[in-house]
Amino acid sequence: MLQCYRYISLKPHARDWPAWCNHCIRFSIYSFAPMRILADMIAMILGSVFTHVLAFATHINALEQRTPSRVAIASHVLPLIAAPYTHPQAIPPSSRYLRKRYSRYPTRIPANPMLSHENRDPISDIQSDVETLGGRIYMTNISVGSHEYSVIIDTGSSDTWVAASNFACVSRFTTSQISQDKCGFGILYDKNQSDTFVGIPSHRFGTSYTDGEFLSGELGSEVLGIGGENEDMLKVRQTIGVVERGYWNGDGISSGLMGLAYSALVSHGKELGYKSLIFTLFENTTTPAVFSIALSRPTIESPVAGGLLAIGGLPNVDHDGEFVSVDIKPLYAKNYALYAIDVDGFDVQPPISNISLSSTTNSDSPDIISTTLPVSTTPFPTFSSQARLQSHAPNSTTRSSRSRHLKSKPSKHSPSPSPRINPRQAIRPSNADPNSTIIFTPNLTMVIDSGTTLLYVPEDIAERIASLFVPRAIFSVNTNTYLVPCSALAPRVGVVVAGRSFYIHPDDLMNRAPGAVGGGGKVWVTEDGTSIDFEDSGSSRVEGEVGRGLCTLAVQRQGLGDAVLGDSWLKNVLAVFDVGANEMRFSGRENY
Repeated sequence: MLQCYRYISLKPHARDWPAWCNHCIRFSIYSFAPMRILADMIAMILGSVFTHVLAFATHINALEQRTPSRVAIASHVLPLIAAPYTHPQAIPPSSRYLRKRYSRYPTRIPANPMLSHENRDPISDIQSDVETLGGRIYMTNISVGSHEYSVIIDTGSSDTWVAASNFACVSRFTTSQISQDKCGFGILYDKNQSDTFVGIPSHRFGTSYTDGEFLSGELGSEVLGIGGENEDMLKVRQTIGVVERGYWNGDGISSGLMGLAYSALVSHGKELGYKSLIFTLFENTTTPAVFSIALSRPTIESPVAGGLLAIGGLPNVDHDGEFVSVDIKPLYAKNYALYAIDVDGFDVQPPISNISLSSTTNSDSPDIISTTLPVSTTPFPTFSSQARLQSHAPNSTTRSSRSRHLKSKPSKHSPSPSPRINPRQAIRPSNADPNSTIIFTPNLTMVIDSGTTLLYVPEDIAERIASLFVPRAIFSVNTNTYLVPCSALAPRVGVVVAGRSFYIHPDDLMNRAPGAVGGGGKVWVTEDGTSIDFEDSGSSRVEGEVGRGLCTLAVQRQGLGDAVLGDSWLKNVLAVFDVGANEMRFSGRENY
């Protein structure tokens, strides 16, 4: 048996033990028994049992290692700073920063390009302050060369760019040059004052946006720093765009944009072989391949505080402590572009009619009455290029929320739906109110986009949610947007992800937090919502119209574009982007 001990001691790996223990058993029996056939049989049986026991133990250990609920705080966290909102507009930018452009031949991203620290995310010490413009645009500060600039954080695009000191602002419609300040940039970048900028003369930078903005300029590499002060920063050399001409509807503060999506969307990425900034950071530092965002709604006490951006783990913020995980959906095969995830459905409840406005704006969300019965767990079939909505109402009646299917443009980043039974089960969220209505969406894929203010959903869902406000939200044909009186009673609305409802605070649902769009303004609107005029100081009521202070509803129709989970929802969750595992994780933080 001493020889057996030596064999095992030379094989420390658990997977090798069954073979060596089998050898030990045979060795021992051969030493004391003359019946070698019996010895072989005993050795085979005992070795097989040992193998299965060890395999089961190894499987359990692997499951424990994949559990995302054991999270720790990361080492790099950047505060997000909010800018005061002094120029309110009726309608916030829609999908300005969503899907700027698609490369015809996206860069192939491995399934697991980097380890994500076994999904045990530490608290990051790289935490950037995020600034917000009225809760609709979120920015952080980065260093470009030797100077600091404020840039929009955008998980819906891949390019990072800054506006050049010689930027020529042009008219959106005539492309004739106009005053530079009309494009609304903050501090401008001067490449001639940087010792670290290296131009790439063989390629030009260009990008355009869904709302008509377009930019062009020089492509080059520069040293970027993110998080911390000076020596504490993560610094890498990154290919960026230096925009010199175009039209931009700026905020007067940000100098550019930092794209945090996969590298498939970068300008000239295929020819030049470079990656988006977040992947450059992970590949050139020892930081775990995880970043997370905790956006905050502005308050009277902190009107410019926008939350935190953490690199390598989690920001040190309060959340409910329960994480769910969902796979990021590739553009096709293993080619990833945007942070697109499956959304199970929507959790809705009507408001209680006697709740006062102050109870919804100055305190936690009110209790909501129940109007429906629990749902079944029957799976729903899929429909090609359509999103069949299934809701469960009283008397256990299953019906389509409207009498027709939605006609929506197939998303480029999601795979074609199968005509077979969808494996995504219609299971009621574990944290949902027993009597709430769950609208299941078995084919719905939504993009997590910090560069988009609102949520964009299929029309049937948007209309259903709008109808639950008291009084109901009105769809304005002039602005193509749902508007709701700021004093309305809001329903309880949650987005169901991975079997859990993540609720939207009423202030976010109606954009009525301090400084938010529509939060302090007053408008005159006709009863049918077809005519809207913003009331100037000292103006009088227009004859034949009804005066109401209106807020922009956070849930809007997606039209022909992608379905999007924008900032109005992100302000209610801690979102973890695990690009090493191609996985998203969420924990609720509705009240803070």
